[in-house]
Amino acid sequence: MKRYDRFIDFDTVNDEVYNFINNTDEKILLYNIHDPHDAFPIEKRPGGRIYLFDILTKINSSKFCDIGICLPDIHLFENFRKIKYFLHDFGTIDQKTVSEEIDLYCFPWAFVLDYYSDFDLALKKEYIPTTRNIICLSGGRKVIRMLFLGELSKYDNFIYSNMGYHERSHYNLNVDDIRYCDGEFEIFYNQNKSFICNGDFTLEEAIYEKNNYKSFNVINFKNDYSFFDIDENKKILNTPKFNYNFVPKEFLDSIFSFNVETQTTESTHLTEKTLKNIFYKKPFLTFAGKGFYKFLSQNGFFTYTELFDYSFDSMNYIDRYHMVLDQMKNILTMDPDKLYEIINSNTMKNKIDRNYKNAKEINLKINKICGQIGDLTKNVFHNIEHCIDHKLVFHERV
Repeated sequence: MKRYDRFIDFDTVNDEVYNFINNTDEKILLYNIHDPHDAFPIEKRPGGRIYLFDILTKINSSKFCDIGICLPDIHLFENFRKIKYFLHDFGTIDQKTVSEEIDLYCFPWAFVLDYYSDFDLALKKEYIPTTRNIICLSGGRKVIRMLFLGELSKYDNFIYSNMGYHERSHYNLNVDDIRYCDGEFEIFYNQNKSFICNGDFTLEEAIYEKNNYKSFNVINFKNDYSFFDIDENKKILNTPKFNYNFVPKEFLDSIFSFNVETQTTESTHLTEKTLKNIFYKKPFLTFAGKGFYKFLSQNGFFTYTELFDYSFDSMNYIDRYHMVLDQMKNILTMDPDKLYEIINSNTMKNKIDRNYKNAKEINLKINKICGQIGDLTKNVFHNIEHCIDHKLVFHERV
C-alpha cells in the first residue's frame, strides 16, 4: 500500500500548492474527511468552491501516480469516473492514465468520531419525549431544504429550525417559482430572471414563501446545557460544535426527526444531521443521495421499515424527493398515538439501540486501530491496511 509523505487539505489548495505538487518527488494525499463538496464531478457555474476537477486540471499528469485522494463521499469511486471522463474531454489528461494511476480512499466516519469520542455531547440521562411533534433541524437554506420545509410547514405537528448563515443573509432575491427539469432546478426570481442550479445550491438571500414557511424567518432553537453531561463554564457558545452537534430541547421532546443531508445529488455522506439521530436514539428519515440507505445497511445499520418504504433509495432525484415527501406527509397525518406506539414497539427500539451500538463499535474500532491522539487523517493512513480490512476506509484505483 502506498505511503504518503505529505497530507494537503483541499481547503488549503492554491497556486503555491499546485507549484509544489508539480515540482516535488513526494507522494501526496489530498484530503478532506468532513466535506465532500470537492468530489462533485463538475461544477458548471461560478462559485468560490474549488472542485476536484479544477484541481486535477492544474496538476501535471506525470504526478498522478504520486497522488492519493481521500474524501467522505460514499460515491467517490463512481463520481471520480465522471471526473475522469470530463478530464479526458477537457484535454488535460489521457483517460487511460487517470484510470490506472489515481488511488482513491473513502473515509465516511469522521462524524461518528465527533459524537462518540466527545463525551460533552452525552446526555446526563435518557430523555423521554414530552410531545408528539416531528422536528427538522435545518441550517443552510439549500434549495431542496426550502422545498421540503415549504411543503411540510402546513402541518401543526411539524416544527423546524431555519438557521441559515446570518452573516450572508441579504434578502434581495424574490423567488417566484422553482421548477425541476432534466436533473436540475430553475429558479425564477425578481419577476423576469432565472438561473439553473442543483438541489444542494444555497440560497441565503432568497425570499421564498410556501404555506407557513418563510425562508427569511430565522428560527434558531436554543441549546440548553442542562441536559448534557458538560461543564457549563466551557466557552463553546455560538461555535459550530454548539450550533450543530448539540441538540435543543425541542429535538429531545419530539418523537421523530426528519433531515436533509449536506449533499443530496452526486456526492453524499454521513454528517451530524444523520448521526445526531443515531447518537440520541431518535427514529429518523433522511433525504440524501441515491444509495444512502444501501450504504447504511451494508455497514451494519438498520432501516425503519415499520414506518417507511425505502424503495426511493434507488430512484432518480426528483422521484426520490416526491416519494420521501409523500412518506413524510403520511407520518404527519398518522394518528399521533399510533405513531408513538410503533416507535416504542420492541422491534423499533431494538433497531434504534442496535444503530447506536453499531456507530459506537465503528468509533471504538477507529480508536483502537488509529489511536485517539494526533491528526486523524495521518493516523488513518499510518494504519491504512488495517482500516481497509475493517471497512473503516474503502479503497479503489479508478
